Amino acid sequence: ASAEPPQQDELTSEEVDYDIIRFLTQATFGATPQDYDELRALIDSDGTNRLQVYDLWIENQFSIPATSMLDLDNHTYNLFPSYNHAGIQPQSFWPITVFAKDQLRQRMAFALSEILVISRQDGQVRNKPRGVGSYWDTLSSNAFGSYRNLLEDVALHPIMGVYLSHLRNGKADEAAGTFPDENFAREIMQLFTFGLVHRNKDGSIILGENNLPIPTYNNETIQNLARVFTGLGLSYRADSEGNNPTENSNFSRGNCGPANSLHYCWTQPMKFFPDFHDFADKTLFSDNGQPLIIPASSEGLDEAVNEFDMVLDALVSH
Repeated sequence: ASAEPPQQDELTSEEVDYDIIRFLTQATFGATPQDYDELRALIDSDGTNRLQVYDLWIENQFSIPATSMLDLDNHTYNLFPSYNHAGIQPQSFWPITVFAKDQLRQRMAFALSEILVISRQDGQVRNKPRGVGSYWDTLSSNAFGSYRNLLEDVALHPIMGVYLSHLRNGKADEAAGTFPDENFAREIMQLFTFGLVHRNKDGSIILGENNLPIPTYNNETIQNLARVFTGLGLSYRADSEGNNPTENSNFSRGNCGPANSLHYCWTQPMKFFPDFHDFADKTLFSDNGQPLIIPASSEGLDEAVNEFDMVLDALVSH
C-alpha cells in the first residue's frame, strides 16, 4: 500500500485559517493565538506553501528539549513538602499540556500513553507518583524514536512491572505450585504489538482455510512468553528514608522508602536476577508460519538479556 501526498490547492484566506487550526489541533494540545500568528505569517495568502511550513514547524519541535514531568513533580514536592504525594500526578499533567514548549512531543507521549497503558486507578501505581512521572518521561523521550527502543524501555520500567505484574515474576516452582505471572506476556502481544489476529501489511485480516481470522497466539504461547519475563527485579534500593540509593541485590525487595522520598528504585529500569529466570527452551508466536524458538541456554545474566532482546526484536518485526 502507498499514500500520495495531498494536493496543495489554492485556498481562500478563510480556508487557510481553518487548515492552520486543524494542523495545530492535531499536533498540539490546542491552538493558541500566538501559535496561529506564527504560522500564518509564514504561509502564503493562498496557502500553497503550507505543507512546507508545517514541515519546518515539526522539525523545530523535534529540536526542543523534552519537558520532564518528573522534574516538575520534584520541584512541586520541594515547594509543598506536606502535599499528598499520591495525589500530585494529575496536577503535573495539566501544566505540561498548557505551557510546555515541546507540544508535539508531549502530544505524542499522550498518544503512546493510551497504547502502552498504566493506570493510577491501581493503588500500587498511584502510591508511586515519582515512578509515574518517570514513566511519562520514558514515553516522551521516545516519542520521535524507535518503537523497538520504546518497547524495551517500557518493558523494563518498574511502574509497568507493577501494573502488569512482571516485577518480581519468578520462574515456576512446581513443588510450591507457583508459575510465572502471565499478565505482561499477554498484553505485550495483544495491546502493545501485533494484536489478536494475523494481518496483511495494509491492516486487512488474513483468513484461514475455514474462512475465519487466524489467531496470532494461544494460551500456551502466553505461558511460554511469560517465562521470558521471569527474573526481573528492582535495580536499586534505598535506606529507610528513601535516600542513598545503592544497587539492589535482593530479587524480592519491594520497599523503596516513604511516599515523599525520591523513590529512586521506581524511576530506574528493572534488571534480571538470573537465579529467578527460566532458561529452558521456549516455543513462542509464529510470523509468516515460522515459530520463534528460544533454545535452552546456560544460566547467566547475558543469556537472560539476549533472550529478552530476541523476543522484543521479533515482536516489533512481526
